[in-house]
Amino acid sequence: MNARTVIFATAILACGPAAATGESSVTACLECHGRAEYHGQAPAIAGQHDPYMQVQLRRFRDRHRDVFPMSAFAGGLDDDRIAAIAGALSRLPWIAQCSGFDATAAEQGAAQAGRMGCPDCHGAGFEGVEVIPRLAGQDPVYLERQIRNFIQGRRYHPPTASGLHMDTLEAPEVAALAAYINSLGPCPARAGR
Repeated sequence: MNARTVIFATAILACGPAAATGESSVTACLECHGRAEYHGQAPAIAGQHDPYMQVQLRRFRDRHRDVFPMSAFAGGLDDDRIAAIAGALSRLPWIAQCSGFDATAAEQGAAQAGRMGCPDCHGAGFEGVEVIPRLAGQDPVYLERQIRNFIQGRRYHPPTASGLHMDTLEAPEVAALAAYINSLGPCPARAGR
């Protein structure tokens, strides 16, 4: 058993139904979702919108999204526990998963986002609202994987506001879109750009 599996198993046990409150689960959840070594694998969730996290936790619980370890973690959660966990996490500050990004790719991604109408739902700064996730500053590797999941039908994304479908994107467009969204994150090194 490798270290990653041990950490995931620990998080499942700590966050699972035996934990008493949402607050007690936050530290265990951030073991994967807040550590730099898991950027690209686990998304940033501290400061994510409460309604969005509740929807996603219910989707994991009900196996509409079936991803290890989240499906196992959420499997035993009732709606009250989900609300407590999502509420506790949403009250934390949003911390962007800052990474170096190719400015040319990000510029191309901005144009792609405009063509697809992404800001119509996610907002001009990709900060989302309610059940629309905050994406600005999310790790580009994670974003690319999720966009590919939309393209391949492993996750659902409604047709974009422009009417284009995610499956029209080619690999370079996916990478550019991810670079652009990551570039919007509130990273100290990017202040004043």
